[in-house]
Amino acid sequence: MAGRWKSFDITGLSESPEAHWMRTVMARPGPQWCSIRLSWTMARRFASAFSRRFMAEASAEPDFLKEADRVAEVDDLVERGALITRSGYAALCRFCRGSGAGSIETDLLARGEAIDGLCKMAGGDGLDVTDIGPPDPDQGTAPTQLLAPEPAQPARAAGGGDGEVIVAIIDDGIGVANHRFRLSGTETRIEYFLDMNCQAGGSVPDAVTGADTGVGEVAADLNGTTWTKRALDRLLAEHPEDDEAVYRAMGMIDPRSGRRQPLKHAVTHGTHVLDLAAGYDHRDPAEREIARRRPIIAVQLPSDIVVDRSDSRMPQALKNALQWIEDAACTLSERAMAEGRSDGYLPVVLNFSFGVFAGPHDGMGQVEQRISAFIDRYRKLPGEPQCEVVLPAGNGLQARAVAQFEVGTSLPAEPLVWRVQPDDKTSSFLQIWLPSKEDRTQQVRVSIKPPRNGPESDADSELNRALDWMIENETFVRLYHQSVAQPDGRFRERITIAMRPTEPDGDGIATSPAGPWEVRIVNDSLEEKATIDLRIQRDDPIAFERPKGRQSYFDHPDYPMFDPVSGRLINDGARDAGPVRRRGTLSAYATGRDTVVVGGYRRTDGEPVDYSSSGPATSDRPGPNLSAVCEEGPTLRGVLAAGTRTGASVVMNGTSVAAPVVARELADAFACGKTLGDLLDAVEKDELKGIVGPHGVYRKEISEERQGVGRLVPGHFAPAPASVGEPADG
Repeated sequence: MAGRWKSFDITGLSESPEAHWMRTVMARPGPQWCSIRLSWTMARRFASAFSRRFMAEASAEPDFLKEADRVAEVDDLVERGALITRSGYAALCRFCRGSGAGSIETDLLARGEAIDGLCKMAGGDGLDVTDIGPPDPDQGTAPTQLLAPEPAQPARAAGGGDGEVIVAIIDDGIGVANHRFRLSGTETRIEYFLDMNCQAGGSVPDAVTGADTGVGEVAADLNGTTWTKRALDRLLAEHPEDDEAVYRAMGMIDPRSGRRQPLKHAVTHGTHVLDLAAGYDHRDPAEREIARRRPIIAVQLPSDIVVDRSDSRMPQALKNALQWIEDAACTLSERAMAEGRSDGYLPVVLNFSFGVFAGPHDGMGQVEQRISAFIDRYRKLPGEPQCEVVLPAGNGLQARAVAQFEVGTSLPAEPLVWRVQPDDKTSSFLQIWLPSKEDRTQQVRVSIKPPRNGPESDADSELNRALDWMIENETFVRLYHQSVAQPDGRFRERITIAMRPTEPDGDGIATSPAGPWEVRIVNDSLEEKATIDLRIQRDDPIAFERPKGRQSYFDHPDYPMFDPVSGRLINDGARDAGPVRRRGTLSAYATGRDTVVVGGYRRTDGEPVDYSSSGPATSDRPGPNLSAVCEEGPTLRGVLAAGTRTGASVVMNGTSVAAPVVARELADAFACGKTLGDLLDAVEKDELKGIVGPHGVYRKEISEERQGVGRLVPGHFAPAPASVGEPADG
């Protein structure tokens, strides 16, 4: 197979290798989010440049902007397409009125050439591009409208204040009109809903425009469309028994559009997960009174980001979602305090049932850090309210996506085979991570050989350089060799291998060959016993999308897949042999220091399900905090919860549905003044005395790497309704 290898410098690359690959090689269209950190001087320059361009029709500029430095480079960058949201502009203005010390982080929406300009300026005069990730290409450019507090409402009925806990969710395909999330036929429990998918050129959907909409009830911005409870109640009153009519009015279902629309289908991930976390039957007076104390804040992620398995866009989308949830939770809490229903900020339980295979696995990835920052900020509010984020352990135990070598014992002379599958219409990514150290010196060299006698790289990888395999002028594979700074001042060496799809997605793009790609690692200076982690990024097909991705995997003869006696998949990481592992397969998102991580077990026998991922993580997390039911048994592989339409029940499995079971139990614990520690103590005591399942007592021996302190049996903190009134209508 013909081809040549070419090396080029990537010193100072600001975005992730996956984002850079998708932007430059795969040529993803559309504007991109940039999160940038600015010094005081640079913030003044940006504020002045943005003001001159976007605030020209407004009143006179603030005095401090009139005197701000005019820098041609910044002016030119803004004129070439960098946009800023109104909230970002306001943040710059607040910052620039300050003392002139410190720095600020804000978001921009920029086009390709402006991105390049920002990257060139990064590391210069007080500018740092902290990360880049494009949003939905169809998004408009309307300024942000911040959440507006709703008018104070009369105090709720008895039981509405004591033990009130906010349940938040970030997910895909959330059926907000389902009766499981209502207080009556025409009243929702969803206080705020952000649809990051729903865009109509930056405007509010036609069905809810008009004089009676109300200021602040529906707002369109660069993040999506925000809906308040009052706006949703108005739609429910118009369509009390027709969920689909509500979704059409909200722009979430559009028969004329060919875009991905999860709510057109009978089962959706977000609806099922939210029902397990906070669904109640409002027709039952007892459940209705409990439901009053579980207000919901929901964020629906953009389909483009859910579909994108490169994980290059999730960090920025999650950052925007978390900031919005924090704003909404504060608004809701302040209203509760004003109405006398609370004497402090309300506790928050947030469920985020997403996960990936690749990442640093040390809690220092962008997603993990942003979740930790959200938790820290909310816990530091007046009164120090409780806040927990619940994540699934992941479903990658059997994926063969993780390998590990130990220097001096198992680092092979022979290469490791990365088998990339045919008919894969998405890019594939492999990350190699080395232990942290105090300097940026290179410790290993990596080379890769294509299948079918393709040419092995004639030079090994070099730090701060990328190595391309090219045929004519097309890049098919690229190795990014970088040193990643850690928050503690140390560094981790990372080599990312990015590969084109093996099958065109109807667009005639060049494709890489499928088959066994050989990855060779040569140790230069790693110490004895140091470990090298290899992680393939998740690439399985996405629901409600024409199948595109196919999961690549490590192919090694020493990996035992099936039990020789039973013929079943081996469900025990202790039986690993060779470099390919079941241990250490926790989702990279689940390695943060503050999150609650949930594994999955079968109700019939209490055993971990055969896909629930395992610790330990590089962050020293031994495994999940605890486990919850995500399958009833071998013949019913899942648990029942709400389907998309009201009245439907569907089965779904995965650790994604174990996490919301724990989120619900945590909300109940918070409501009666308990903590996460109290819940874990209760679960551990259950394990010590033995749990009785449908077929007898569960085996007491549990794997901390798979099930944490033990198996959750819900009901430890089940709330009792304070008062029961008349049945609700509907």
